[in-house]
Amino acid sequence: MASPPDAALTDYERLREENIRRNDAILASLRRKASELSAAIQSSSSSKRPKKQPPPPRATPIPVVLRRSLRTRGLPPSTSTSSSSAASPPAPESPPEAPCSTRLSSSLASAILAAASASPAAPPTVRDDGFDAGAELVLRPSHVRRVVPDRILSVRVLPLVDRTVVAAGNKLGNVGFWDVDGGAVAGADGVFEYLPHRGPVGAIVSHPATPQKIYSCCYEGEICLMDLEKENFNMIYLTDYPIFSLCQAPNSPSSLYLAEGNDLKLFDERMGKVSATWNLHDNRINSIDFHPENTYMLATSSTDGTACMWDLRNMKEKEPESLKVLEHGRSVQSAYFSPSGRMVATTRILSVRVLPLVDRTVVAAGNKLGNVGFWDVDGGAVAGADGVFEYLPHRGPVGAIVSHPATPQKIYSCCYEGEICLMDLEKENFNMIYLTDYPIFSLCQAPNSPSSLYLAEGNDLKLFDERMGKVSATWNLHDNRINSIDFHPENTYMLATSSTDGTACMWDLRNMKEKEPESLKVLEHGRSVQSAYFSPSGRMVATTSLDDTVRIFSVDDFGNSSIMKHNNKTGRWLSTFKAIWGWNDTDLFIGNMARAIDIILVDLNGSSLLAMNNARLKSEHMTAIPGRFSAHPYKVGHLACASSGGKVFLWTRA
Repeated sequence: MASPPDAALTDYERLREENIRRNDAILASLRRKASELSAAIQSSSSSKRPKKQPPPPRATPIPVVLRRSLRTRGLPPSTSTSSSSAASPPAPESPPEAPCSTRLSSSLASAILAAASASPAAPPTVRDDGFDAGAELVLRPSHVRRVVPDRILSVRVLPLVDRTVVAAGNKLGNVGFWDVDGGAVAGADGVFEYLPHRGPVGAIVSHPATPQKIYSCCYEGEICLMDLEKENFNMIYLTDYPIFSLCQAPNSPSSLYLAEGNDLKLFDERMGKVSATWNLHDNRINSIDFHPENTYMLATSSTDGTACMWDLRNMKEKEPESLKVLEHGRSVQSAYFSPSGRMVATTRILSVRVLPLVDRTVVAAGNKLGNVGFWDVDGGAVAGADGVFEYLPHRGPVGAIVSHPATPQKIYSCCYEGEICLMDLEKENFNMIYLTDYPIFSLCQAPNSPSSLYLAEGNDLKLFDERMGKVSATWNLHDNRINSIDFHPENTYMLATSSTDGTACMWDLRNMKEKEPESLKVLEHGRSVQSAYFSPSGRMVATTSLDDTVRIFSVDDFGNSSIMKHNNKTGRWLSTFKAIWGWNDTDLFIGNMARAIDIILVDLNGSSLLAMNNARLKSEHMTAIPGRFSAHPYKVGHLACASSGGKVFLWTRA
């Protein structure tokens, strides 16, 4: 409908027309600024943005290419100018831009294709645990570039074996490439800039197996594939919802996992469609990351304040269940696995055990995500590798790992999700031998019967007979959860338990009734008791409590005791301290908040029991707080300790 003549306009309509003209002028100015980045940006005659529609069948869209200006490349001004430059004359000190193309730079495409073809079929796994980033990394002046204008939201170093190409995406929809090696050789800046998207670029990904394929996504619901052979970008997916993150499956480069709002979607590039959708969070998903070895396991972070671990093998499209939810106070921006997969940003080791092998040191550790890892200390040193092997047998935090000296080939683990698993070394897998609806916090084998497993199921102690495959006895021992179970080394009918109810108790299995069992002794504490362990000879028992004490009792006379003050406040994110005995009745080992190990000296002489701080083990290599300990049963001086961050430290004799 045509506008009426100015004479027929009312004051309101005249003011409205003036606002429209002013807005058009502002938009025209913005377009002129954008033309400085690309003379090929198509001008728009409307201030309204067209509504996003699903992509109809049409020819492959070719996004706009942004060439770097002659000024930024250090070249003399060109004699020709584009039409957009004429519309907005540049300042005298700023030369006009060179003509723009709608295709990728052939030099960039050929460089990446050449590097991709030179890459081996199976790209090598690069790990250097001896690399000291703080001491060895430097920034050279020649290694600074402005790759794209405005705020960068995503950056990716392409997986090329013998070439360094950095890709970056900004909030305007630009994707820039910095060919670091090529620029140095050619004497130019090596920067190439394009405009494949209509909004902020959330992620850029490229798989090591197909480095010539570069995918990018944006908040406007687009996924583009950079086609290096055709030297352009192809839009392969379009949705009405923003895409915040993108990740490729480690074992399937064509499987793209995208974060569309609070949904995780699987887009199969070969099929050209979404094949699965899971609603994982209550708010937008900020990151997606796959475990480097267990390719069915992935981590997501979300604005809803959680990071979650998922098992793709067991994920239902309706109401999927996570392996673990890691709560945070506010939005979680990222959750990434370490290169080995042994750690994720917020993981925590809850149990550690040195296996009872006479001539070899193997340390087993379980974390809060359900992983059980093995560190073959001697084997790793011989093979020149790290000797670490990791599995995911459980759905929740691993409360304990046990192995009997008579049957070291059988390794049992339990978790808070009510599972007990037996590792089958011959088949190299885990078998679930027991499942309950209640959490299992601790596990212990009878000294004289390796197949008899005593488990702490809530505040009950249960005897599970592996040969029979069932629970043969149950005792309700405490008013709250049982935290530890330990047998007397000589009197195999006697055991000690500790509990969150603030007590540690001694029991005689010979006289324990299933209904209202009576303890030999109740050791009262001010707060939760985290552990109660017998000394190697069985003459003493040591307890660790959240009342900031380590207490040592004489088994012959529980009135004969000693109390050591010790800061046991580890906070919410660290595993609690549990003092353990070493290889004699004189040394107790416990972690402290100073990234060290306290050694408590114990002396039981007749009716006198004394305890004192003897020494502190500290090393520059132990960069985290040790919370869990295990002593090698046969190698005196081999002490393993584990941190909440997923690291295991092995102390040995000098």
